[in-house]
Amino acid sequence: MIFLIISLTIVTIPYDLKSGFQKVEFHYSPDGKAWYPIGVNQYLYSFVEDKDTFRWAIKGSPKDNTKIKVVYSSHEKRIEKELKDFQVEIKEDKGSDYSNNVGLSKVQESDTSYSWRMFGYDPQHTGHYPYPLYPPLELKWEYGKSMDGSADYTMVSSCAGNSMLYTRKGSEGSYGINWVAAIDIETGEEVWSRELTSNVWTTVLSYGDSLLFVGTSSGWDTLSPTFYCIDPFTGEIKWSKFSHTVEYSPIVVDTIVYAPDLQGNLYAYTFSGNTLWSIRIIGPPPGILVSPAYLNNKVYTCGDKRALLSLDAYTGETLWVYETSSWIEDAPVIFDSHIVFSSNGDVFVLNANNGNLIWKRTEPYTSMFTFSVKGRDLLFNRSYWVVQDSIGNNILHRLEGYSGDFMWADTFYTRYTGAWRYLITKNDLIWTCDDWVFGFRMSNGSMIFKSDSLVPGNINPVIYTSVFSPILYRNYLIGSHRTKLFLYQGRTEPLDTLNVNSIIAIPNPFS
Repeated sequence: MIFLIISLTIVTIPYDLKSGFQKVEFHYSPDGKAWYPIGVNQYLYSFVEDKDTFRWAIKGSPKDNTKIKVVYSSHEKRIEKELKDFQVEIKEDKGSDYSNNVGLSKVQESDTSYSWRMFGYDPQHTGHYPYPLYPPLELKWEYGKSMDGSADYTMVSSCAGNSMLYTRKGSEGSYGINWVAAIDIETGEEVWSRELTSNVWTTVLSYGDSLLFVGTSSGWDTLSPTFYCIDPFTGEIKWSKFSHTVEYSPIVVDTIVYAPDLQGNLYAYTFSGNTLWSIRIIGPPPGILVSPAYLNNKVYTCGDKRALLSLDAYTGETLWVYETSSWIEDAPVIFDSHIVFSSNGDVFVLNANNGNLIWKRTEPYTSMFTFSVKGRDLLFNRSYWVVQDSIGNNILHRLEGYSGDFMWADTFYTRYTGAWRYLITKNDLIWTCDDWVFGFRMSNGSMIFKSDSLVPGNINPVIYTSVFSPILYRNYLIGSHRTKLFLYQGRTEPLDTLNVNSIIAIPNPFS
């Protein structure tokens, strides 16, 4: 059966960020009875009020009785609000759903060992990139359109391989966010792009970089796919599946891809598109809001009753459950046979084999915690908002992962957004970006680099940090901020092998 798409709908949903809430979910209903999630925005700070918009681009036309609601939630409370005031714009979609400029591109097949294939670099989400990156870093290109009230790349998880960055297409007005695009790493030029069902959220590469997996929001009906397997060189769709909105990063292990959706389902697909198994592990709301992790034939994800689950990677059978007092905020991170995650200010490290608690640490709960690890060195970050000064500060901690013993902590100023993701390179430097790009020493937390200007995309003061960036590829750092992607080029060797501190570049942040 062939479905002819003759229109594209843009739904613009204005909403208030309410004080005390960290997560905003968006749902639609075709009939006012069954509700389906279309996207989730997470906020670093939970006690500052703000206004924002969510844009939903969908192939096709809505039904007359389509309804939209916004769900605000925190650890303690949840509020649902059905919206009467949202903008629906329908345009004819006569153009081709595909473009390919590969003949004009400089892209070449490259050594796949440098690839950043999924969120956190690997199925354990360690954030450890096994290649060096040295400062100084220089901005080479930016991609996307500057638009007020938009956060196109804030919740997008991208991947890189084959000398290309795979991500959401740069929007022209409200159009483009339902396209996946391949961007030439060297030039920032678009190589190919492909229109899909709805908002593109996540891209993942297979090992060998021969297959690209893409997750999108749901469409108007249950017939439109939300998970795609695409040729990464041409943009050709190889196969697709319908689940529900696939917003959080799948993981790839051997020849299996594990994909969560916002209705609480986890799917295991083979590379040929066969369903190995699927399981409903949490009922909406809120669905699965973290990427799964993998170690030794086990898949780890969040589940009902505010719990971390261990599943058999080949059958989906539940192996053990560890319950917490509140929902799990971010993807679990695995090192050796340990698994670390956080919930409502508590940091947990469990034995990944049996789920037994190894250690627990309680920190002041000012934001959600994020983790990265190299060997036994565990980094975790939390942020806080200085209300009287309207600025953000980050506290980066280094712990001994096996014992939880404190090693050092460093506080640094991050203007408005706060930094969320920290990556560790082979040369024991830590990299992150928010309003600037930062580099730190792993040994003591000292800052060795700060970009001399704000990153692209700083349209206005917002408390809306990028959840899934930066990522690394060769000697490049790729980040995002609101409506912009950007690439900074670093070095594979230090300028001064005896004194890396000679390249500090820290301007006055208040000037």
